[in-house]
Amino acid sequence: MDEIIARFVGELTGRVRGPFSFRFFLQPVMASIFALRALLQDGWKDIAKVFIFAILLDTVYQLIQLRGIYPLQGLIVAFVLACLPYLVLRGAVRRIAAWWMHR
Repeated sequence: MDEIIARFVGELTGRVRGPFSFRFFLQPVMASIFALRALLQDGWKDIAKVFIFAILLDTVYQLIQLRGIYPLQGLIVAFVLACLPYLVLRGAVRRIAAWWMHR
């Protein structure tokens, strides 16, 4: 069990240094753009697109770098790199827009 946990943590942290490390810039930027665009619209469609794209990119990374597919790791990475920035920025922009409209 310790070996599985060590491999899991090692593979998650290895994503920062390995190929496709540009995802750590690209996915938060994409999420931020979609959040801004969806300010006054229902965001579930946009967040689904960002999440699916993040899953696909991480799957490609896993196949190339890890020579396998690890779904739980893919879900964690996609949520952290795509969904969290989207949710944080969308909420902040919505509050700023509401303040701006009511002043």
